[in-house]
Amino acid sequence: MLGQHRHEKILRSHLEAMGISVECGSELRTFKEEGDHILADVVRHLDGQEVIEQIKTPYLIGMDGAHSVVRKTLGLEFLGETHEGDNFVIGDIRVKELMKVSQCSSKVTQP
Repeated sequence: MLGQHRHEKILRSHLEAMGISVECGSELRTFKEEGDHILADVVRHLDGQEVIEQIKTPYLIGMDGAHSVVRKTLGLEFLGETHEGDNFVIGDIRVKELMKVSQCSSKVTQP
């Protein structure tokens, strides 16, 4: 399994090679199609205040997860599974002594 941080690093590297930068700390609030382009309202938090910027772009790619504004606005379903009440923790760890893989797995449950 490829961890999300490694996956993101690979994707960012390829995007940067094409002259595209990825912004963190921004939130897509709304968007609408205007014929040959998309108008998107993006919120940034600067000095404790919300700053809304309207962006005009030829296309919009929705990669914003299970609670996707893009998916919900387009009326698309989330094809995946949600395990209510189950929380999992996955991490890369280094262990000095060899142990069984099953001993490295952890499940966190709500009290």
